Amino acid sequence: MKNTLRQNSIDVYKGILISLMVIGHAAQENTFLFNFIYNFHMPSLAILSGFLWSSKHATTTFPIFLIQRFKRIILPAFIMGLICSIPFLLKLVKGNIEIHEFSIKVIGTFTGNSSVKYNFNCSPLWYLYALFFAELMFFYVTRLSKVLVALVTLLIICFYTQFKISEVPFYTVGLFLSFQFIPWIYLGKTISNYLNKDLSSLFKRDTKTFVLALILTFSLILIPLLSNSTIVMARAVYGANITEFTFHVLIALVGAWLIMFYARLYKKSSFFTFIGYRTLPFVGFNYLVHGYSIRLGLDALLTGVIDLLLLFALVYLLKSWPLLSNSINGHAIK
Repeated sequence: MKNTLRQNSIDVYKGILISLMVIGHAAQENTFLFNFIYNFHMPSLAILSGFLWSSKHATTTFPIFLIQRFKRIILPAFIMGLICSIPFLLKLVKGNIEIHEFSIKVIGTFTGNSSVKYNFNCSPLWYLYALFFAELMFFYVTRLSKVLVALVTLLIICFYTQFKISEVPFYTVGLFLSFQFIPWIYLGKTISNYLNKDLSSLFKRDTKTFVLALILTFSLILIPLLSNSTIVMARAVYGANITEFTFHVLIALVGAWLIMFYARLYKKSSFFTFIGYRTLPFVGFNYLVHGYSIRLGLDALLTGVIDLLLLFALVYLLKSWPLLSNSINGHAIK
């Protein structure tokens, strides 16, 4: 993939999806805004992880891969978890929270629990922990035959059919949620291999492509008006039955294609490029910021937009502290 494509399209793609994530977190469940965003935003990010899966990993040893991904994903999650713990540490000192509750939040935060009951109001960090565990497993999945990959996918589906998030210990939630990423990552890698990492063949600049994009966009908007069912990857929910599951997978694929279409259309957007290159703090500090903006009592969409702008300002200001900024962004420390 060319660097310009990475910078202009991939980062804008990530920026759009992270923006939707922030807005989606401000919405109430079973509302149009919530269902519309959740229908595709998380699967689209997982597919991108597979699309960007480097061929270099095939010749990398597992210990080196583990260290690389730890620095890129888990170390930033640790740092942001520590920052989010400060208000709770002050509560502990003042006696406003019990040591037992604080301890549970410590364990939940640094193992990727997705419930605010078990973390320092930084639930979105579950995504980083789950992605980390999933990529470690995917390191070996890529070495399997297609038949075995299909079997692994079937086992994953059966696993989530048999167990629910409420049935596992709170400190294993991050691991529990990670398995669902593997089929999406593999799908992204398969698409990448088929296209030879070149997305241009999917997005011809002609009337037919624009008409198709408009029709699919209208469909994505219409679907949440007709059904309350949606994907909630933070709880590994994909619908009540196999029909809804299949339907949601198709919707997610449509959503991923559309977001990439718009990303290539607006590939010069500095706003989304900034977010796409610095996704991790937008994830880690999302709930921290939302805890203050929600006090304004505004509607969900406006609150989500305010959250996004506040996070943008926060991440931009962090650039003044390169060591901290690079650390929480998972970038190499210069």
